[in-house]
Amino acid sequence: TVSVYQMLRGSAIVFVALLKQFVLKDVLKRYMWVGIALNVLSIVLVGFTAMMIDASNAAAAGTDTATAAAAGDNAMLGVVLILLGAF
Repeated sequence: TVSVYQMLRGSAIVFVALLKQFVLKDVLKRYMWVGIALNVLSIVLVGFTAMMIDASNAAAAGTDTATAAAAGDNAMLGVVLILLGAF
């Protein structure tokens, strides 16, 4: 959904911070790392929730287990593509 897309686009902050640290050799302060860790945690939670909701919706629709698993795989593919697009 659009809300998942917007939340996952926040991963650009993580990529920029990592590039700043390792490419530009600009040292990040401790509070910046805490913010990055919280951002990573929120990205993981949103991505995991998107995959679980997709699979549970497919299962609730009366589809078989393989189809429900495929719906979760499609959500995972979407999450991965969004994260790659943010980079």
